[in-house]
Amino acid sequence: MSVRETIAGVCQYCAGAYSVADKVRSAGFELIDEYEGHPSLRQLIAQGFYIVTF
Repeated sequence: MSVRETIAGVCQYCAGAYSVADKVRSAGFELIDEYEGHPSLRQLIAQGFYIVTF
């Protein structure tokens, strides 16, 4: 089972921190930089998503 179709993008900060930004781009994924290099959690919550951390 592939999840590729459900991935909206990759955190730009994390991709840079793990030195995989070029690999992420070459795989066809967008780097998301909405808030200081990270995806906007506020925007996701406004869209009805729940943020789960552990």
